[in-house]
Amino acid sequence: MQFSVALVALFASVTIAAPTGGEDGGSPAPYFPCAQTLYSQELCCAADVGGILGVDCVTPSSDPKSAEDFKKICAKEGQQPRCCTLPLLGLAVLCQAPSGI
Repeated sequence: MQFSVALVALFASVTIAAPTGGEDGGSPAPYFPCAQTLYSQELCCAADVGGILGVDCVTPSSDPKSAEDFKKICAKEGQQPRCCTLPLLGLAVLCQAPSGI
């Protein structure tokens, strides 16, 4: 019994001491601009009509690494980043701003 308590304590201390990334040499946390289930499609849209309809929407040319990167990717095409539910023929239904924007 004492051995299992010591083993659990050892694993807990190793887990707490593990690096989590960031500026001290670890890798940064991945960016998920459209993490919600309903608004899951990452798109660059020319216009957004009241959050209901995105106009002239396309998939970003590359995966965004941050909110600023998502803005830059879409700005190259003169568009704005959006998270939408259903893209169809350049239109997207139910759109909102991505996380961090």
